[in-house]
Amino acid sequence: MGQLAGQQSSIKAALAGACLCLSILWASASAADDNGYAECLADARQIADRILEDAARVEERHRNELDDILDRFHRRNGDETARDAIDAIVQRLTDRSSIDLARQQLIDDWVASVLDVGDPDDENFRCRESRYLGAGSGSVERYRTELEALRAEISDRLDLEKLADDEGLVIIAFYSFGTASSISINRLGAMTGGIDFGPVNNEEYFRVLRVKAGEYRWERIRQELWTGDYFYDLGRRNLTFTVEAGKLNYTGVFIFRPSGNFARSSLNDRTSIVLLILKQRFPDLLERFELANGLIPDDRFMDFYLAEERRLRAEAESE
Repeated sequence: MGQLAGQQSSIKAALAGACLCLSILWASASAADDNGYAECLADARQIADRILEDAARVEERHRNELDDILDRFHRRNGDETARDAIDAIVQRLTDRSSIDLARQQLIDDWVASVLDVGDPDDENFRCRESRYLGAGSGSVERYRTELEALRAEISDRLDLEKLADDEGLVIIAFYSFGTASSISINRLGAMTGGIDFGPVNNEEYFRVLRVKAGEYRWERIRQELWTGDYFYDLGRRNLTFTVEAGKLNYTGVFIFRPSGNFARSSLNDRTSIVLLILKQRFPDLLERFELANGLIPDDRFMDFYLAEERRLRAEAESE
């Protein structure tokens, strides 16, 4: 009786050491040994521990590299008073990224699945193959990719904080309903300073970028398909926009609809949609920078929209 109690206490202590709580009842020690449950559980515990250890290393690397990004930013800009504002930006981007959900789905849920080896009292108990249980390494890799994407987004956002006298911020909104392997926008009258991005495949590309002031033109879209590369020349359509220095410049919404070897594309005025996305993703930029309509400079709808929004906000606050 004392021997059985010692076995149970040892098992519980090992499981608690990995910060995962399991409640397992055995009818007898021989029953677990007969169907291989104890050995299966031990293998599962080793695999779960390895997944958690790998995830912890990935998270430590993320924290260290994020600290490096912030240190470089503060050294370059030399403005210690901005630390609280920068920390707020980082926190907002982290919250919006749903990285906690990624951790839950890719790490914690997988570990729980690994540890759920079955009922020890089931006469037909069979342990899953270790290669299935070990597939958690793929989940750790996907989690690492999610953290890398978050760091890249934070780095890109911090790049917008300081503008040179001849620089402005440009809003690029590109929607592809198919494959767009690379997109090129040229800065007219200059050999360098264009905007290149991609791939954008059946998704939205919405970015705020720091660029030189001047006039820009949508130039080319390349499609990389299994039948070869296809190029769509946009330059002759003269789809242009202007970037003003020191301002946040609206440039419309570009829509690309490929179909086989052909494609339709258009540059559209969708001010209200772009402003809504800006409020959700870049509220601090809207507060700090004057908006300029780089697509249709004489259109006053943007001014009306913002003035009306300020009026409604003031009325709500006064109630």
